[in-house]
Amino acid sequence: PWHGLGTAVPGAMTMAQAIQLGNLDWEVEKQALITVPGLSVPEFFATVRKDASRALGVVGRGYEVVQNRDALRFFDSALGENAAAIDTVGALGHGEVIWAMAKIPEIVEITEGDPIEHYLLLMTSHDGSTAIKALFTPVRVVCNNTLSAALRGAKQTVSVKHTKNVDDHLDAAHKILAEGNRYWERVRGAFKWMAKTEMTTETVQAFMDSMFPPKVRRKEVTTTDPLTGEPVTTEQDIVEVAARTLAVRKEILDLFEGEGLGADLAGKTKWGMFNAVTEWVDYNRKSRTGINNWQNSVLGLGANVRQKAFDFLLTETEQK
Repeated sequence: PWHGLGTAVPGAMTMAQAIQLGNLDWEVEKQALITVPGLSVPEFFATVRKDASRALGVVGRGYEVVQNRDALRFFDSALGENAAAIDTVGALGHGEVIWAMAKIPEIVEITEGDPIEHYLLLMTSHDGSTAIKALFTPVRVVCNNTLSAALRGAKQTVSVKHTKNVDDHLDAAHKILAEGNRYWERVRGAFKWMAKTEMTTETVQAFMDSMFPPKVRRKEVTTTDPLTGEPVTTEQDIVEVAARTLAVRKEILDLFEGEGLGADLAGKTKWGMFNAVTEWVDYNRKSRTGINNWQNSVLGLGANVRQKAFDFLLTETEQK
């Protein structure tokens, strides 16, 4: 995978096979917490990887451990036979979060020669940070841009209870498929509208001012009173764009104006600008927390930047 995370497991295989090939075939158990002096902590437990004797997190008494094979097993039900190919599986950190990505065999061209592919990302945690979640993640083929974005009236993320019950798995599968169909229809329409909408110099400037705004600071300014000739000091608002902000704006503008992968296909449109921001988030932006670019793009602050850009660019459609 381009992002360097996980293990590629291409082909329409079962989730059990993908878990084994991706080295996720380990178990987690709850263990009692004891302080260094030997005091027990009765209301809390550690979740521990049994194969590595490594603590993954601290959870409450009511937390139920769901093993990787059980958390991801219902992927088979959600996808159906030959409905998708499990593409990648992996773990973040030491296994605090585990995930699997499946490619749905549907490709849609936004403009001629510029297709997007549909992926479904399933993830869960062993540290109590998240339930089982399914995320719909469009990917632009020409540049591998991750184009995830939430729309009004169409969920991008579906949360599912931690459970081992097969009937619950099937209910969750139907829920994911129903939400997925709604999401793909809406997001395709948004992308195609963007691709037909040109951006002017004025709309580009407005976009940059909204995404990466200038700062206003108070500054003392001394002038001469024309009547008395005496110096007069007043406070004024000074609007300025920080050097780092200017650098970021330039990086995105350069991608938009031709340096970005697929910029020739998107042109000077809102689709082109959305991909310029996304390429910057996926490949150029450095995470302050040091996490992987893909993780930052899908789950971190990079996702917030992309969502803000999407919302601004889609304003004129009122997301209908």
